[in-house]
Amino acid sequence: MSKLDRDELVRITKDIVEILSPTGGEQGVADYIAGLFRGLGVHVRTQEVELGRSNVICTLKGSGGGQSLLFTGHMDTSRGYADTVIVDGDWLFGPGATNMKACFTAA
Repeated sequence: MSKLDRDELVRITKDIVEILSPTGGEQGVADYIAGLFRGLGVHVRTQEVELGRSNVICTLKGSGGGQSLLFTGHMDTSRGYADTVIVDGDWLFGPGATNMKACFTAA
């Protein structure tokens, strides 16, 4: 936990939440996530399933022979508590923040 940068995690979460992504319009989030992981040196490929709708597949090879681990989630959101990002102390609110954009940052 000591290696986590709270400000960076908040910034990434805010960035993702600020990208509108109603069902059928998730491409902006996919592009952001792909760019973020590419910047971290992770192998990234996208899989367009419909026009403007891509899955993002990131692969990070481990150093051992253990089991694989998969993080998965959806990028589409519906209207929620707030129309814009609000950071209030340790809380962050915004469209899709809890369903499920903050989960990408947590993973």
